[in-house]
Amino acid sequence: DADKIKAAFANNTPSEMLGAYGEASYDLLHHRDTEKKLIAFARYEYVNMNGSIPSNGVKNPAYTQQHVFAGINYFPIPSVVIKLDYHFMSTGDYNYALIVNPDPYAQPWYTSQHSVNLGVAYSF
Repeated sequence: DADKIKAAFANNTPSEMLGAYGEASYDLLHHRDTEKKLIAFARYEYVNMNGSIPSNGVKNPAYTQQHVFAGINYFPIPSVVIKLDYHFMSTGDYNYALIVNPDPYAQPWYTSQHSVNLGVAYSF
């Protein structure tokens, strides 16, 4: 009933979303006699939040996204991990017809974005 939600609340609710992902990883230190691990990984994600739009809806190509991650996880001891990854995201152009009240301070929409992430975690 996405068309009824759209009519009642004037939002752009899809009737279906689609997505898939795949990830591969490999422990580069698996042949060594150590508790340490160095895991290289890569992940691909596809997300289409406008998989199916009702007839009264408006498609927004920005909601079709592809994400690529590549990085390493280093476990100096089994309960601590240091993670470094690179993330690339690409989308379609934003549909500016969906903006009713434009924000004068809104940031520009970039169809591709890159980031480098560093994290540390402890499992207890």
